[in-house]
Amino acid sequence: MNFFVVILISICICMVSAEIHAVLLAGSHLYYNYRHQADICHAYHVLIDHGVKPENIITMAYDDIANNSLNPYPGKIFNKPDGNDVYAGCVLDYTGDEVTPENFVAVLTGNSTATGGKKVLNSTAADDVFINFADHGGAGLVAVINEYLYADQLINALKTMHDKKMYNKLLFYMEACEAGSMFTHLPNNLSILAHTAANPDESSFGCYCHPDDSVNGKYIGSCLGDTWSVSWMEDSDSRDLSSYTVNDQYNTILKLVTHSHPTIYGDLSIGKDNVSTYQGENKKPAEEWTAWLAKLIMGSHDQEAHVQDSRKIKLSHLKIQYERNPTLENMREYHDEIESIEFFDTTFKKIDQKIGKTPGSLQESSIRLPEDLSCLRAAVKAFERDCAKFSDYGLKYTKNLAHLCYR
Repeated sequence: MNFFVVILISICICMVSAEIHAVLLAGSHLYYNYRHQADICHAYHVLIDHGVKPENIITMAYDDIANNSLNPYPGKIFNKPDGNDVYAGCVLDYTGDEVTPENFVAVLTGNSTATGGKKVLNSTAADDVFINFADHGGAGLVAVINEYLYADQLINALKTMHDKKMYNKLLFYMEACEAGSMFTHLPNNLSILAHTAANPDESSFGCYCHPDDSVNGKYIGSCLGDTWSVSWMEDSDSRDLSSYTVNDQYNTILKLVTHSHPTIYGDLSIGKDNVSTYQGENKKPAEEWTAWLAKLIMGSHDQEAHVQDSRKIKLSHLKIQYERNPTLENMREYHDEIESIEFFDTTFKKIDQKIGKTPGSLQESSIRLPEDLSCLRAAVKAFERDCAKFSDYGLKYTKNLAHLCYR
């Protein structure tokens, strides 16, 4: 009898102590990427507003947007037109050069030695974990400022978390072009579900772009958010999450996001869990958000009216910046981006011809990446050493390098 009492007490203790832990990362910098830091600060407020403890959230962002000289609202960031300032109260644990793939992996795996003693996940087998990543991506990789995190590195980090019993269940939301390619080898027995903004072969899209980038009569000069990201966050802001499942949210997002194909991977049984398991218990939805979501679903407000392919947002930003302020410097930056795009298009057209492929055909062809991406890492490193650093636009051609490695 004593044995069963001990077991019962242990179970009760686990139930009481179970908490939500989260890691939020905006992996870009520079003002034209305004939307990623806006997304992540909004995500921080989604969790805080739904009762997740601040000390259980780790946030990583370069932090060069709020006080950027181009920002018409110094010290503020907005994630929707005429919305709230999401930078206010957004606690950033890693900023500037601390935002790296290595620190991200160290945070996930609880390796405080690698971070120099800075905050890392200290979740247990009783806790549920939510991860939200927003940045640029390519075939089998996502960018983190000027470096890359490859799919095999991410999957290995998640396996390490599982082996170290750092969670009960884990929900991973990823915003990036070709984000699906990061999870095609995610095992379905790790109690992890990944939900991506795009499948392995397509771009994700920014939203609230010009001319919808207006806040109280002033244009921000950059897309305010990403279509998929603001869809799930505005949805969470408006819902009773304790009676709304992960699958419910996924199906809602499918109705709102039409320019890319949100996709799920891993342990699909997690889709039956309530969103509150990972984003916090319900609060009474604010009337502002309830009305906003109703407009989105009914089509009276179309957040995709002025969406932009994430790979072309920098070009659009520089074009508008030049039109509003036609200085020689702005003209030079705009034309430099045009030339950069032409360089990547021309270079990979020549590579396609060199290997006997119709130019552009590899971009249109799907590829099943292997679990080990050593060849892709080497190919990306060689290209950047001998040709040029991949730009946000150029990252789409990592797919061509993958075809060369694994055809």
